Amino acid sequence: MTAVKLDGEAVAAEIKAELGARIDALKAQGITPGLGTLLVGDDGPSANYVAMKHRDAAELGIDSFDEHLPADADPADVDAVIDRWNADPAIDAYLCQYPFPKGFDYEAHLLRVDPAKDVDGLHPVNLGKLVMGTEGPLPCTPHGIQRLLTHYDVPIAG
Repeated sequence: MTAVKLDGEAVAAEIKAELGARIDALKAQGITPGLGTLLVGDDGPSANYVAMKHRDAAELGIDSFDEHLPADADPADVDAVIDRWNADPAIDAYLCQYPFPKGFDYEAHLLRVDPAKDVDGLHPVNLGKLVMGTEGPLPCTPHGIQRLLTHYDVPIAG
């Protein structure tokens, strides 16, 4: 068996090209997609991940909204952002970047997210849809891995 390099950057470029065309079509109809990110605290890898999402959004022409709360924020402040974004028609989807600092109940905040705006597919309603095999947002990392394996025809049966 010969080793095959799975080039994630090349597959990502193809996905971005597909998304760019879809976003252009939406914009031609007067619709600009909106993505929000909520970061609580100063976790370095999380901050980097969020920054990458905003760079990608800018590159693709997606409006991006960012809330960065301090690690000592009141949980009610987190809920206020979630409630505001649930009601904001300019934000189509958003993520509550995990991990939250100690003392926050991430699950309680996640339950407050409108499942229709759950970009990561982590809300229990969306996880239930995943288990049932019905339409819903897919968790990003596993979906990305599946796209990579499918692109290179890597068999996964068994």
